[in-house]
Amino acid sequence: MDSCQKVGSVTEVANVEVESTEADVRKEEAEFCANENLLKKDIEIRETIDSITLSPNLEPEEAKTLKNLIFEYRDCFSWSENDIGKTQLIKHKINTGFSEPIKQPPFRVPAHIRQEIENEIKKMLKNKIIQESNSPWASPVVMVKKKNGKFQFCVDYRKLNKLTIKDSFPIPHVDDTLLALDGSRYFSLFDLIESYHQIDLQNGILVYLGFELTKDRLKPDPNTTQAIAKMKIPIDAEEVRRFLGSINFYRHFIAHFSQIAAPLYRLLGKKIKFVWDILCEEAFNELKNKLNKLKCLLKNKNQILLNNWAISQLKKIVGIDVVGPLPTTARDMKYIVVAICYFSKWCEALATIDFTKITTAKFIVNNLICRFDFLSKIITDQGPNFEANLLKELCKLLKIEKLRTTAYHPQCNGKVERQNRTLKSIVAKYVNSNHTDWDLYLSSTLFAYNTAVHSSTGKSPYEILFGRTEYGLNDVKFATEGSKSWSNEYLRNMEINTV
Repeated sequence: MDSCQKVGSVTEVANVEVESTEADVRKEEAEFCANENLLKKDIEIRETIDSITLSPNLEPEEAKTLKNLIFEYRDCFSWSENDIGKTQLIKHKINTGFSEPIKQPPFRVPAHIRQEIENEIKKMLKNKIIQESNSPWASPVVMVKKKNGKFQFCVDYRKLNKLTIKDSFPIPHVDDTLLALDGSRYFSLFDLIESYHQIDLQNGILVYLGFELTKDRLKPDPNTTQAIAKMKIPIDAEEVRRFLGSINFYRHFIAHFSQIAAPLYRLLGKKIKFVWDILCEEAFNELKNKLNKLKCLLKNKNQILLNNWAISQLKKIVGIDVVGPLPTTARDMKYIVVAICYFSKWCEALATIDFTKITTAKFIVNNLICRFDFLSKIITDQGPNFEANLLKELCKLLKIEKLRTTAYHPQCNGKVERQNRTLKSIVAKYVNSNHTDWDLYLSSTLFAYNTAVHSSTGKSPYEILFGRTEYGLNDVKFATEGSKSWSNEYLRNMEINTV
């Protein structure tokens, strides 16, 4: 009995050992097959990488390094149309809020297309791209025929999209994207539709967003410009709209585009009879000619164009601005036209009822030119009174260079903007409680400012402008007869101040 038990126990142990050994063998065989499959796949990937056509600009050693790099990170690339990959970093969520589920019946399709749908579904199930599910939501399948004759499997989610709460995020502007590529040598195109990654630089050129990109230039895609050049003369408003829509993509690179295209845009107005006249013909041909002559569209430069102004003369560069509207005074004054000399910091100001182009022009002539001298440059913002043709013609007549600041950037004319704050601060100390008599104190405010020492020059604007210190109250009270050397002292002071 004991012996049988012993034999039985040995037998059981032996069976366990045998079963364990067979499991290990099967496991090793599975691992071997998996490794063999991986090895086979790696060999196929290596052969695919070796067949990639690289740019001839690469040195042999660089090409070898690039291929080795691609093989090292081979898990990042798709090596077949069924290998689309999947990220583990984020899960997409479709937010439909509290909307009721949409259930749409499938569209009726021909038998041969139905077979295409079934084949595509089986393939996606096999590759674990989709999975079977029971859902209250249902949208119909649409098979779109591509240029190569194959069908693209799509789903009509238009009704679902109407219920979806959109994510809010900025979309890069096409122009910013193109500028960011300036100076780049290597370009990559990612085609997410086919999950296909391609690096193809034929002759060092990449066609992207309708442009040809290289390291140091950007020009229109010849295929696009040739298609536009071959457009025939429009025969109706719809063809005019199609032409303008095509060439409008390059309008940033055609000087005075809107002026040239104005006759064509007039044809698109409502209740306008379509009449193709000589002006339309000239605009149509000129736009096409300008597009064809474009060679290099732009060169991105991140540095702004700075000007070094050597301000060495009085009243030659003057900043002008308008303050207001302020509380209306008893004399109906609401605005102050302010001007400051960039050299001496001398300030001129005039209380006015309005700030029209005529008021501004009179201020420049009467308060600046007639009192002091002709100006070389004036700097203003883009207010309508400063951009009016009257002021432009006045500057042209008097040979004054008119400069303007950029929109919404008053810092460009910072001297006069700072002067506005100074004047308002001084006047505010004297006005009444209703602030309706500020115009009475404007002259005394200017005198106080112009005779005070300026922090940037160490002298008062009065002294720099007239070459002598201003008379104070004591000078008026104890006035003495001027000495014979006064003129020499004046000249000496002028020379010192100018230096």
